[in-house]
Amino acid sequence: MKYEITMPKLGLTMTSGIVDGFNVKVGDFVKKGDEVVTIETDKIAAGIEALEDGYVIAVLAVEGQEYPVTEVLCVISDNKDDIYEQNNMPQKKTEVIAEEKQSAKIEIIKGEPLKGKDSSGRIFITPIARLIAKENNIDISLLGRKHCIDRLVKKDIEDVIVNKSTINNFIPANPVSQGEVRVSKMTGTRKVIAERLTYSKKNIPHAYFNVEVNCDKLMEIRKQMQPSVLKNTGLKLTINDFVIKAVLNALEDYKELNCNVSKDTVSIFDDINIGIAMNVDSGLIVPNIKRANDLSITDIKKQVNILAEKAKKGTLALEDITGGTFTISNLGAYKVKEFGAIINPPETAMLAVSSISKSPYVVDDNLVIANTMIINISVDHRVIDGVLACQFLNSVKYHLENPFMLLS
Repeated sequence: MKYEITMPKLGLTMTSGIVDGFNVKVGDFVKKGDEVVTIETDKIAAGIEALEDGYVIAVLAVEGQEYPVTEVLCVISDNKDDIYEQNNMPQKKTEVIAEEKQSAKIEIIKGEPLKGKDSSGRIFITPIARLIAKENNIDISLLGRKHCIDRLVKKDIEDVIVNKSTINNFIPANPVSQGEVRVSKMTGTRKVIAERLTYSKKNIPHAYFNVEVNCDKLMEIRKQMQPSVLKNTGLKLTINDFVIKAVLNALEDYKELNCNVSKDTVSIFDDINIGIAMNVDSGLIVPNIKRANDLSITDIKKQVNILAEKAKKGTLALEDITGGTFTISNLGAYKVKEFGAIINPPETAMLAVSSISKSPYVVDDNLVIANTMIINISVDHRVIDGVLACQFLNSVKYHLENPFMLLS
């Protein structure tokens, strides 16, 4: 008996994946549960396991290439001498990166010995970094690491390419000096991010509303709580932790915003799976905390730390990045005064949180200097009206300006 290992569908929006690497070759014996091939989706890297014991009789996919869902990647049989008929093989992409690109003239400078290897000598490298290295004919075994302790990342590979590669394409007839120009193909995670954001802006009528929040009390209560929280839990609370809790409290009162939309169907949820937008080497990722409305502010902090660590290491599981019902994007650390977020479908709303800064603010008819920030909500106007969005936004504001309510 033989069976095929195919590109899996790991999410409702997944249409294709990139083959990151095979852990087997033709003739190898694998046991049920052994990881045969690693693939990269728009959000995670995932291993595909053998379904039964057997021998690998065909490897049909090319590492670094993108294949549609259900495409056959390799074939396993209980008979080592089985032959996978050529006419049964799926049509593979004819575009092979290593063949289509001219060999880039790249000088490889050997760095410090790689620490990101296991006992077998396997190099730890993120999927997008491996793909870029393959496209530019870079031998990753020669590279030293400067930007990441655990594994080679996109930045490591890009640093080798910059100042080392020669660009021969797209030279104008009368070239004008522009300094060095680096041209790269949009692939992998970045390509999918572009497609999803384009889909969201094109198909979802965004409506934006914002309010200014006085954060004086919030900053004071955080300052008062921090020593005891740090002593008892080892956690350092941030403003974002209070924002998350305020959003959760507001969503309890306005469940209509805690929903997903699919065609003409709207699903409103009791459980709040709060998504936290995070920036990683390969782009934007939005893991979510499941049933966050049942958690205290310190429990929320613990979950945020766990997800952030997974995102940094590239070990987020499928359940970590699916099932979200509402998302928060916080750029306060980057001194952003105000911005509007693009909704993460199939969700219908997203809160954009900006930085806290001192500004004139009216308190009891008196003009004072207060620590304020702008919060902006983007809503899908097909299912969420402006009045409802503003009621929710003012509820978030109320909880942030009365932070003692967030401690229960």
